[in-house]
Amino acid sequence: MTLRQWAKYRIYSPAGVFPYFGTRVHFPKGCVAFQAVCCQGIFEADNVRLLRQLCRPGTYMFDVGANLGLMAVPVLQDVPDSRVVSFEPSPNALPWLKRTIAGSAVKARWQLVEKAASGAAGRAEFSVSTPANGLYDGLRHTERSAELRRATVEVTTLDLEWQRLGRVPVSIIKVDVEGAELEVLRGAGECLARTRPYVLLEWSPLNLKAYKTSHDALYYFARERQYRLYALPAMVPLLAPADLELQAMRTESFLMAPSGVGPQICDFDVGVPS
Repeated sequence: MTLRQWAKYRIYSPAGVFPYFGTRVHFPKGCVAFQAVCCQGIFEADNVRLLRQLCRPGTYMFDVGANLGLMAVPVLQDVPDSRVVSFEPSPNALPWLKRTIAGSAVKARWQLVEKAASGAAGRAEFSVSTPANGLYDGLRHTERSAELRRATVEVTTLDLEWQRLGRVPVSIIKVDVEGAELEVLRGAGECLARTRPYVLLEWSPLNLKAYKTSHDALYYFARERQYRLYALPAMVPLLAPADLELQAMRTESFLMAPSGVGPQICDFDVGVPS
């Protein structure tokens, strides 16, 4: 950390809350996500820029694996009349995310679903690490952080929640669920077919091992549903399964774009929140 970054960390750590895009975000002691914000200024800035650009005014973003809400807040702040539905089952994140939403000026446009999203509804075991490492919690233990215990969580699908909301327009889905990304998308078949949203997702070889998911599964899933696949942040088009495996050595962030619609990406400065 630079001196400025260290000062930010020291100032806000005792309080467990910091300002972020006009919202006071709450976090547990030693939180790795907050440490990342201190170092990066904006959490995953390239992905945040995409979300803000691709979420259309008046539409929904599904934020699957919301954790502390660091991807939802910038969208709600900057995209007029946008709405975010955050999916988060982790007992490490939920208390803090609830406090953040309750105190936010945009809470009327921010819904929380206290469930995991997957390919089918029900209940499932959930791998829980320490509160500080809650960013790595998931339906399976990926060994990216020590597992502290197992919890039982409710599971839903994006299609079920989309139908519950009245089949609303969804312009983008963000999925970061520590290896279960493909299962989330399999539970969103109707939503993907009807609303044709962009999908920003993590695709990590390390996480995929826990689910025995092959590297190229995402390529075939996208092609079957008439989506194009890009590696981020450089927007490298993936034209064959081998392209995906190669790019996965360099990045964990990928974009699915509906065929026939070019990614509306603008190169602009996302700025640093006060």
